[in-house]
Amino acid sequence: MQSETQPPSTVLPPTRILVVDDNAAALKGCVRLLRQAGYEVAQAEDGRAALALVRTFRPALVLLDVVLPDISGREVLRQIKADPQWAGISVVLFSSIAISPEAMSAGLKVGADGYIARPIPNHELLARVRAVLR
Repeated sequence: MQSETQPPSTVLPPTRILVVDDNAAALKGCVRLLRQAGYEVAQAEDGRAALALVRTFRPALVLLDVVLPDISGREVLRQIKADPQWAGISVVLFSSIAISPEAMSAGLKVGADGYIARPIPNHELLARVRAVLR
């Protein structure tokens, strides 16, 4: 009888996502949802902390609130996209305030990979995350 050996299975580490939001309840809920979906998640409540985590955590995706207490989400996005070492990081902006087509366009012009208006159902948020990461 011939023994077949299976190649060792390669287990990929979970995809890293950074969530940046100054609303503590929204941040906690988003982080919990993404962790339950199997992602490795870090969180920040302002733009400076977000930029520091981009350097150390090296996320594949940043979910970034437009309105932050220190610097705007668009400025955080601009700094991420301007640095060649972060070229592979996808950034999706989100906002709970009314989003005009001009605001969306401004975010996309700076380099956003998407724009999400909140509130958003959990299943739709996860679908958008998967689509961007693909």
